[in-house]
Amino acid sequence: QYASSVGADVAVRIHADSIDNSSVRGATVLVPSASNSYVPHLANASNSLGQNIISSYCSTTGFKNRGVKGNDTMTGINWSEVPVAILELGFMSNPTEDMAMQDDAMQNNMVQGIANGIDKYFGL
Repeated sequence: QYASSVGADVAVRIHADSIDNSSVRGATVLVPSASNSYVPHLANASNSLGQNIISSYCSTTGFKNRGVKGNDTMTGINWSEVPVAILELGFMSNPTEDMAMQDDAMQNNMVQGIANGIDKYFGL
């Protein structure tokens, strides 16, 4: 809703993942699926956005690419009015990734990877 209220062309949410297994690592992007009950019309554009972001993010950071996955249970996806992607940066439950995500140089790489992916989505 906020993205639409400010005239955004896309919405990118940034999270960090966690799981009960400290060996799991990598970045994932969540997008609406084509069978989403609320925003199926955003599925293709959101998938393209997500693919561009995860590819650029992982190549810039060196994090494992866990891919783009459909998720139709999150309000951050289901209430969007523009193409939407939720980037799970890495796993806080993985000590190596947790420390990497706190490093200033890595944070710069993370931001650059996300920005490059968004630029690629828009053909820039």
